[in-house]
Amino acid sequence: MFKDEALLLYGDARMDSPGFSAKYCVYTIMDHYLDIITDVEIVDKREAGGTSTVMEKMGLKRIMERMMEKLKIKEVVTDASNVIIKLLRDLKGWFEMCIII
Repeated sequence: MFKDEALLLYGDARMDSPGFSAKYCVYTIMDHYLDIITDVEIVDKREAGGTSTVMEKMGLKRIMERMMEKLKIKEVVTDASNVIIKLLRDLKGWFEMCIII
């Protein structure tokens, strides 16, 4: 369905509880034009050493690695977390532009 399309993706993470006590992080990526969820990743805090920012980074990285293998990504829109900005800069060769909001 998406193989020949240049995707504009936007995504964000949601923790299962506020603050530093989150046990799970759910990262969701959507396509802007079709307005559908294209991928979801759930990260357990034990995988990330109990750090919520690392959980968010791991979720986005796993999604991007899966999607970049099979799909053409034109742009990614996400939040302005320092670890997310660094991750997207490291992956930048795989898509045209990232927008941090």
